[in-house]
Amino acid sequence: MANHLHASCPCASEIVPIGKIPRLPAPIFLATNPAYLRYLQDGVAGHLSLPAYDQTPNGEVIVYPGEVFCRLPNCEHRRIPLAEIRNLRDHIRRHGVMVAWAPSGRVSQTTMNAVITWYEALFISQGSGDNGDDQQDE
Repeated sequence: MANHLHASCPCASEIVPIGKIPRLPAPIFLATNPAYLRYLQDGVAGHLSLPAYDQTPNGEVIVYPGEVFCRLPNCEHRRIPLAEIRNLRDHIRRHGVMVAWAPSGRVSQTTMNAVITWYEALFISQGSGDNGDDQQDE
């Protein structure tokens, strides 16, 4: 079970081994982040529940650095990753959805922290579904 990130998951037999996760260009700050790697792994395996896109006040969807899966309903790319964020942005536009402008260049530490928090939040509800079986007797 060392081949995947969450061995305790009931779907462990269906998990894509880390070596089989597609090598996709990611911002360097995400390349080894456990939550981001799980996002890629669970996405390819079809076990990722993605939230709807956040929107700007102008109604444009916000795509976070490193995203490769489309979050629009009924899209085949909810499980099939696009090669990089630029391709995802173009793909979303082809759905007829406006995408928020993202500055190019270096990402600020504040943005990095927010993005990492976003990826980690994808798994909070999944990881908290225990029923107390882990409690030890005193």
